[in-house]
Amino acid sequence: MDRIKLGFGYGLLAGVFKTIADLILNSFFPYDHSYYHHAYAVISGRLPMSWGEKIFALAIDFWWTGLLGVVFILLFRTFPSTPYLVRGLFFGSTLWFLFQTLGVIWELPSFYNSELPPLINGLISDSIYGLSLGYLLQRREQQHKT
Repeated sequence: MDRIKLGFGYGLLAGVFKTIADLILNSFFPYDHSYYHHAYAVISGRLPMSWGEKIFALAIDFWWTGLLGVVFILLFRTFPSTPYLVRGLFFGSTLWFLFQTLGVIWELPSFYNSELPPLINGLISDSIYGLSLGYLLQRREQQHKT
């Protein structure tokens, strides 16, 4: 399968896992918006208010996770001796740090002045995203070996 299609598909699937984790974590670390609302804030400069805006935010987030899956697949060969899950965890946690930092620099409403619960939620959700990508690719490689 083409690496672009594979990366986009795995990115979408890992994005679903990330969103489920976000919703579960939001019940443990409650705050006023979900992690996928960041995608809408980047585009519009504010958090989504209506259900339509929230659904659009989720669609944007899934598109973005698909694109990041392509980036992961293309960068994956950079560290060939590192285990799949370690590469995924590194990728996911690096994404969290990068996006959180850029959001603060640009003073986006969902990033700027964040309290601890959304920071923890974001780190865990993005780590789950990266781990999911690593796991999916590891599983695919194991299936192709047999």
